[in-house]
Amino acid sequence: MIHVQPCTSTAEIYDRARAARVACYGKPKVVNIASDMRKAKAVEAEKQALLVRDDFFGPLDFIRHQCELLGTTYEEVSSVGRLDRFGVENRRTVILAVMEKYPTLSLPRIGAIFNRDHSSIHFTLGTIPKRPPPARDLMARTTRARELYDQDLTIAEIAEIIGVNRSTVTTMKRREQWPDRVRPVRKAKGK
Repeated sequence: MIHVQPCTSTAEIYDRARAARVACYGKPKVVNIASDMRKAKAVEAEKQALLVRDDFFGPLDFIRHQCELLGTTYEEVSSVGRLDRFGVENRRTVILAVMEKYPTLSLPRIGAIFNRDHSSIHFTLGTIPKRPPPARDLMARTTRARELYDQDLTIAEIAEIIGVNRSTVTTMKRREQWPDRVRPVRKAKGK
């Protein structure tokens, strides 16, 4: 069992705590903060110099430079295989930078640089809409439309509620073979 003697002063408490800390962790190191700050500023200045570089030999040199800034390689960005989420984002960032730096490059030419078809470049730029929703979403929408139809809502009202065209609801009705509704007979006026 360890016996601890009571302390008589605050200074003695600090001395014992310091001795215990040195015993546990060793002697503290002195860090030159000014030297570290100079190194950090030098690295930041070098990065800024790379960002404002404007003496590229062409689009490929510019792309390699952008890849270096993103911490990747041209080979990875232009690979034919599938990339993870970060690789796709890096490719998109580089493509957008190329479009901004070289606005006269055609999409087929940019696609050739990245080993892609020009339609892939369209998709990256957002000029091609994303894929339609998965089948499970379509089934849920069809089920919801049928529920509304069974509540005697009109085709137009159903379309407005589920956010599709009226013709889409009509197609759902025909495809799923919903029963026709019996409309009340109207009396003729005047006779």
